[in-house]
Amino acid sequence: MKRHKNEFIQKPFTRLKGASMLVLSLATLASCTTTQTAPEPSQAPQTPAAKKPQGIDLPTLQRALRMDRSPRELGYEEKAFNPCDFGLSTKSCAPQHLIVLHFLIQCRDSEGTVESVAASEITPLYSDNVKWNLGPSLEGRTQTDRDGYGEIRLIAASSQAKQRLRITANGKFLAQTAQDMKRVVAPKAMCQGN
Repeated sequence: MKRHKNEFIQKPFTRLKGASMLVLSLATLASCTTTQTAPEPSQAPQTPAAKKPQGIDLPTLQRALRMDRSPRELGYEEKAFNPCDFGLSTKSCAPQHLIVLHFLIQCRDSEGTVESVAASEITPLYSDNVKWNLGPSLEGRTQTDRDGYGEIRLIAASSQAKQRLRITANGKFLAQTAQDMKRVVAPKAMCQGN
């Protein structure tokens, strides 16, 4: 059997390459399984059904990712992060998305489709029992303040910007894509029961 002169050089390199990959894989696994105990979650207004990493405090994570903003700043914002970078206990270090959505829901006294509504005809949705559904499987509860402002905070495995967001209050609902949800003027039935 005739051997090629480069064969002896390639085999040790292949073994070395395989060993390097094994060490790199073990180092990656070790860094992902090291956890720190984070403080207990604060009482957030919603309870997402999405499986969140253990020991996570969403307001703290929001500040760490520089996503902290006034609830009056309406709109959708998300940022990808590695949960292992924050010492969170997860099954893997796969990227996750922190999603923060600020919205305003007000109701008009008039029925049907209207082009303009006077400020005196507007009532804010004030509720501590607002249910939300995002996409096919995420859901939770939040609340709105006396002026109708609310916030949804959650962690998802992927972007939810283009997913349908459904908000239900007082037995009535409205829906838009998450990235478009900002200020909504709904029929008065949604705010009845405030």
